[in-house]
Amino acid sequence: MKIVLATSNSDKVREIKDFLKDYEIYALREICEPFEIAEDGATFAANALIKARAVQAKLRELNLADEFIALSDDSGISVEALGGRPGIYSARFSDMNERGQITGKNATDASNRAKLISELKALNLTSSPA
Repeated sequence: MKIVLATSNSDKVREIKDFLKDYEIYALREICEPFEIAEDGATFAANALIKARAVQAKLRELNLADEFIALSDDSGISVEALGGRPGIYSARFSDMNERGQITGKNATDASNRAKLISELKALNLTSSPA
């Protein structure tokens, strides 16, 4: 059985291929044109399941479901000092306003890190829990 990764993130693809060397792993773009999947779950697990189901449905549509299985994950950073934020919104954190609404599609890893650092600095923290 071949595994198709339910992601367009090339860093995740490389990481998983390196980790699962004994398996035949394919990036989604190697099987079909990547497509938008609405990650509207309330948890990392829910979003991973949404992505896996969407890719498995695409495999059925392409008559490849007997050849491939879909593998998915969802990840982010949850900071205790920020009440668990950004959590499932990690990739879009810098596009969120103070009410938690997504305001655009301009977030980058750098802008997300900058916002995270800024919010932590605003709390005047001097240490983190052990």
